[in-house]
Amino acid sequence: MNSLFIIAAVVLFLLGIAHSVFGEKLLLLPMAREESVHLFKEKPYMISVMRFAWHITSIAWWGMALIITDLASIGNTTPFSVHALAGTFAATGIIILGFSRGRHPAWLFFLAIAGCLWAGV
Repeated sequence: MNSLFIIAAVVLFLLGIAHSVFGEKLLLLPMAREESVHLFKEKPYMISVMRFAWHITSIAWWGMALIITDLASIGNTTPFSVHALAGTFAATGIIILGFSRGRHPAWLFFLAIAGCLWAGV
């Protein structure tokens, strides 16, 4: 069992939970209640679109965490699969770091996930 992969999977799973809970509480609900957002008044289904798109991201991360858990149990992991996942998380972390100028903490978690995956190969 590859413990670095397990760490990456657990961090990713917890990140998905935090993304859904805090995103709903701190972003989606306040945005839906905001009087100045005319889009939601003109097209009420848009908040539903935003909500399911937001939470689908968390579901995708949970699926990736399960894939990483599966890779952790395989003795000879496929390097391409691991590098593809690690590269995806590294790019995500770099983009968040750049666009948020380091203010959003998610970059640290994504780069840590990528680092665990690359170190575990």
